[in-house]
Amino acid sequence: MQILSTITAKGQTTVPIEIRRALGLGPREKIVYQIDGDVVRIKAARGSLLESAGALADDQPAQDRARERSITRQARGQRYRANA
Repeated sequence: MQILSTITAKGQTTVPIEIRRALGLGPREKIVYQIDGDVVRIKAARGSLLESAGALADDQPAQDRARERSITRQARGQRYRANA
């Protein structure tokens, strides 16, 4: 099956509905472009940083997303206050 999509002047394109359905993609989900010579494959970028936990040696358990957001917001607030 071949599906045509146009690239805009900004380098953007719309992923056709047939591909989104086949890959189970919804809004704001990520895709991966895999280049193999002159062939490019598009794959759903499944997984998150949390699911990669354990790839590096560490005795600390992975944080949940709410905790990660909280830590990020605190760090951003500290940087903002330091630059104010």
